[in-house]
Amino acid sequence: MNKTAILCIDDEEIVLNSLKRQLRRHFVNEYLIEVAQDGEEALEVVAELDEQGICLAVVISDYMMPTMKGDAVLARIHQQHPDTMTILLTGQASTEGITNAVNQANLYRYIAKPWEQTDLILTVTEALRSYEQDRMLEEHNVALEWMNHELEQLNANLESQVLARTAELETANRYLTRLNQRMESDLQLAREIQQGLLPPQSADWEALSIASYSMAAQEVGGDFYQYHSFGPNRFAMLVGDVSGKGVSAALLMALSLALFDSMLSWELTPSERIASLDSSLTHYTRSHRRNCALVYVEMVVDPEPDSYIAHMINAGCIPPYIRRSEGAVLAPDVRGFALGQGLGTLSRYEAVTCTLFPGDLVILVSDGVIEAFNTRGEMFGFERLESCIASGPTSSANQMLAHLVASITHFTDGTEPADDLTIVVAQVAHSFNG
Repeated sequence: MNKTAILCIDDEEIVLNSLKRQLRRHFVNEYLIEVAQDGEEALEVVAELDEQGICLAVVISDYMMPTMKGDAVLARIHQQHPDTMTILLTGQASTEGITNAVNQANLYRYIAKPWEQTDLILTVTEALRSYEQDRMLEEHNVALEWMNHELEQLNANLESQVLARTAELETANRYLTRLNQRMESDLQLAREIQQGLLPPQSADWEALSIASYSMAAQEVGGDFYQYHSFGPNRFAMLVGDVSGKGVSAALLMALSLALFDSMLSWELTPSERIASLDSSLTHYTRSHRRNCALVYVEMVVDPEPDSYIAHMINAGCIPPYIRRSEGAVLAPDVRGFALGQGLGTLSRYEAVTCTLFPGDLVILVSDGVIEAFNTRGEMFGFERLESCIASGPTSSANQMLAHLVASITHFTDGTEPADDLTIVVAQVAHSFNG
């Protein structure tokens, strides 16, 4: 039986020798360890492995290399072998390069040079396990298809077995009906529990009022929101959207919310708070390629004049909108990587600061708002959302929220939602004591 291969790509021979030595020491003779000093040589090695029928499980590549950068090499290999796990190992990668690798090569992990051997071996071990699990699942699916085909042939030729099989299916159908009823009951209970994890839909403090809305596309979902008062002069609010849908998304949503709530008692800056959340989530999400998009706003009353200082951080979610009391709509340029991908140390989640005045509104939404579709296949989109915010009432956070929900409902006109939808609106009091 042919072995599975690990390919290391780096233009520095000493790095290749170190990688090869560390991998061989840990994996002994379980895998072939191949090396290449540039992208063209790497593609030649991949072609040779294909000719020999050897599976390519993991590729570890540098970023800065002659003729072809690491993200381009990984993208080329991913096109030919979409199941191969890709790892970027470099000390010079740009944010754009890493983003390209994530989007075009389904990047599994980014490791900075100089690397820790333990971290490298653990990452490669997890990548190999994920690769083997995907292969086993594919083989299992092929076997199931073959078995189903054989069963269809047997039922077509043997009338007696058709009758017996029909009886079995009727029994199974009755069982599945009971099971489905039980699952529906369990999912309804899960929905109620999940909704119970969220704070009340509205809050009305002396200096700030908040109104919230969240609707899952399925019985349970991955959207969540949170708001918090640190005291009479400092507040926080967020909207989160974990990847995936259904029960798995609901579990990750509950974990994300619990981790964030546990950090509220820590004395951290907004940037430190979100970076800490990213670090905590990565432990649970990295091996499953899941993440959590999140937009976070922390507001502090500024007594000089009667206003707020708002610190805004965006981790892969829809950026916040600000509706001035006099009518202007602002969309601050706030960007960052989603949480749970291990990229928080690269982006650092720098906050963008904005001043809010009495009567101003802050609107946070999940991507389910932007990606809501109507019966004609049209998407709600950013322009329609901004126009909707501009035309909405500024008399209260509740009225603005009601206006947004009604506008989206009218636009979708009964279309089944494809994604969870969450909106949080906060309004600075028209008059307050800072």
